[in-house]
Amino acid sequence: VRFYSGTALAEHGVRTVNGEMTVSPLVGMRVQTESEAVFTDSDGMWSLEDDSPAEGDLIGSYLRVRNEGGDDAEFEMLSGESTFTAEDATQAELDTWVFQGQIRDWALRYSPDLSMIASRLEVFVNLEETCNAYFDGTLNFYQAGDGCNNSGRIADVSYHEWGHGFHYYSLMTGSFDGAISEGIGDAVAVLNT
Repeated sequence: VRFYSGTALAEHGVRTVNGEMTVSPLVGMRVQTESEAVFTDSDGMWSLEDDSPAEGDLIGSYLRVRNEGGDDAEFEMLSGESTFTAEDATQAELDTWVFQGQIRDWALRYSPDLSMIASRLEVFVNLEETCNAYFDGTLNFYQAGDGCNNSGRIADVSYHEWGHGFHYYSLMTGSFDGAISEGIGDAVAVLNT
């Protein structure tokens, strides 16, 4: 049996838009050929039995990042170790993928039974507004402009917005209160950082 394998990494902001970058695995990213699809492991590693050219995208079993400012990220001709940068996808796509993976790992430690963790979260980046982000069952991050950074590029904002989902999916009775959810979103971001 012939195997085709590699590692998918991303260059992303450490925490905010200040030029400080690092490289992390693209955990849970889909890698596929015409006949087979797999998801990268916690180290960004993947292996296929089909040795035809592999492609990847930011669609995973627990996360999907969509670029509202253009085409969704697609990575062609994967092999060996691949480090994706802003030349391969928007920086907001890469940052958001990594940050959402980080907050999911946090949730798996402290609330492993949360239904939000078991399903795929849809995330939209580079929306055509500025200076905000929101949760409405999906996560939504605005593009840079009007003196504000792209909200998908800021880890604390990414964790905070995920925290609204944590609040929503943790309700056992009563109704969703926006003011309380703001506090929960902040607490989730603080506890993760």
